[in-house]
Amino acid sequence: MRRVLIIEEEMLHYRVPFYAKLHDALQQRQVDLRVGYSDPPRRNLDGGNSVDLPSEYGVKVRAYRGPGQRVTFQPLVREACRADLVIVDQANRFILNQLLLPASLLGLKRVAFWGHGRCARANAVFEWYKRRTLNWVDWWFAYTRNTAEYLTAHGVPPSKITNIQNSIDTDGLRADLSSISEGELDRARKGLGIGPDARVGVFCGTLHDLKCIPLLLDAAKLIRSRIPDFHLVIIGGGNPHNGLGKHLSSNSEWIHCVGPRLGREKACLLKLGDVFLLPGAVGLAILDAFVASLPLITTDNPHHGPEIEYLASGKNGLVVTATAERYAEAVVDLLSDSQLLASMRAMAEETGRKYSIAGMVESLCNGIERCLKIG
Repeated sequence: MRRVLIIEEEMLHYRVPFYAKLHDALQQRQVDLRVGYSDPPRRNLDGGNSVDLPSEYGVKVRAYRGPGQRVTFQPLVREACRADLVIVDQANRFILNQLLLPASLLGLKRVAFWGHGRCARANAVFEWYKRRTLNWVDWWFAYTRNTAEYLTAHGVPPSKITNIQNSIDTDGLRADLSSISEGELDRARKGLGIGPDARVGVFCGTLHDLKCIPLLLDAAKLIRSRIPDFHLVIIGGGNPHNGLGKHLSSNSEWIHCVGPRLGREKACLLKLGDVFLLPGAVGLAILDAFVASLPLITTDNPHHGPEIEYLASGKNGLVVTATAERYAEAVVDLLSDSQLLASMRAMAEETGRKYSIAGMVESLCNGIERCLKIG
């Protein structure tokens, strides 16, 4: 039986269903999966998103991190040597990558990248190095179509690229949403002090700089001034912005910071919403929004993840200029136009049905087989 090792820096909760299904699917193809990971770095400790995998295929090791957590070493060399294929995140800070890449280039070890293909936040030297090493691996598992196109434009042969259409467990979230009764929704509204006809914006994600929480809160105050019964529900943990406490202390009757929520708890809060408000970097949270039939309103932020391509501005969401005034104006206009809001909600739900863990697993399995030249 062939063996595949995938290395993650930490194990986030939304990846657990994916790895469970990937393990089962690969077993049917006579491939043994191992997933190496570590406890989260200090910057992520408050996020409430890290979990463990079953020992059947999860390999948890201690991570050794340098000053400022700019470099990370995970002692998975033995696991990598045993694997027929090692799949790693394309990130410069992982020391093990710097050992695997030359081995791949020399034909000593089959290695694949998965991820974005580029990093807009990297400095010029790091970005040059990432471009330089794009073709040092045997295979690429691109998160989205745009990622695949970027790789092709930079010399990676299309024949060794698999577009996996990065996703969350959309089927599981959809089932949770369907199971929420009107009674549960009523109790959730009353518990937060939200009236039955109030307009609700939902934010769901980690509270860190790239999510532009201060812009969100400033815009929310402007929205509230024009829609007096507007409420904002903030789902998520992490390292809160300094300004968050100040906003909550004076506006706590309509800004509800509920902390991390998973499963049906998260689904119930999403179902309270009319729109999904994420002015900062958009990643997989876009699928939380779309599966819950919520148009996503964001800005022309330079740090969006590749999943931003799932958004069609004016159809299933909006992309606006990154100012509180313009953001608030867009949200107020949408909430005030019931016909447009209904149309966008329907389109958001339709878009959400295009992405699933099942599709992602199938694509990854096919790419692994091609890379290993099985069958």
